Amino acid sequence: MEPVSFDRRRIALGYASDRPYLHPAVIRKIRMDNQIDAPFPRGLDIGCGAGLSTRALKDLCREVTGIDSSAEMIRMCEALYPQEGYLFRQCSAEQIDLPADSCQIATAAGVVNWVEEAPFLTALKRVLTNQGLLCVYDFWITEEMPGCPRYRDWWYGQYLPRFPKPPRKENRWTKETLIDGYSMEGQYGLKLSWDFTLDAFIRFMMIQSNVNRQIENGQSPEEIRAWFQNSLSSLWTDDTKKGLPAKAANASPASAKRTLVFDGYVWYIRLRK
Repeated sequence: MEPVSFDRRRIALGYASDRPYLHPAVIRKIRMDNQIDAPFPRGLDIGCGAGLSTRALKDLCREVTGIDSSAEMIRMCEALYPQEGYLFRQCSAEQIDLPADSCQIATAAGVVNWVEEAPFLTALKRVLTNQGLLCVYDFWITEEMPGCPRYRDWWYGQYLPRFPKPPRKENRWTKETLIDGYSMEGQYGLKLSWDFTLDAFIRFMMIQSNVNRQIENGQSPEEIRAWFQNSLSSLWTDDTKKGLPAKAANASPASAKRTLVFDGYVWYIRLRK
């Protein structure tokens, strides 16, 4: 299933520079949960985007291949990761263009809402080795800003009414989703956090699918950015007497940081041929 068509150049740049690098925390959990104590020869990152998830998977592998359906994303990855041990290819998750039995582990970060399950698992089955591990994970920004209940009010009262979430599949895979040869070994929730300055948070929000959809519908990015600035600035400039975190006290408005909470999940799926 081809993702919703956003401005690929703008999104690729945003993914490369403005997404929080939370992927290593997920990779550490994958390593611990699966008792991985030696690097795999080769890993596959499906839906690699601008390469953050591929870079994280490299911690578990001597070589990694990232695939994505977007040529713009692949060009970005090749520019950002020219070093040995990285390979990137443009192809869809349902038509993985790699040699048979070539990868021992695969990750799919933020992908399963956009794929056709059976064709994807069939294509991956050819590429993964026997006992190969598929790690499906995702994480997303929530309405939680610790110490600041007004952020929740902003989220539900201003942000979501102005930028409603576009439709997509939200299914949780079960054993019935899997094709022959695969088994579900575990499904776990994630709770992650990241500290943002106001400018960094706005840049991150500008690449959310909610916002991308409105930009594609004709809203000006400059107008949207100004709306974020105006509606959020007080949450970053108020001091701790108004209930915000102590680490922001005495910081200039430009450097003050707020902690945002992300929810997510990771699933472990084993292939036995």
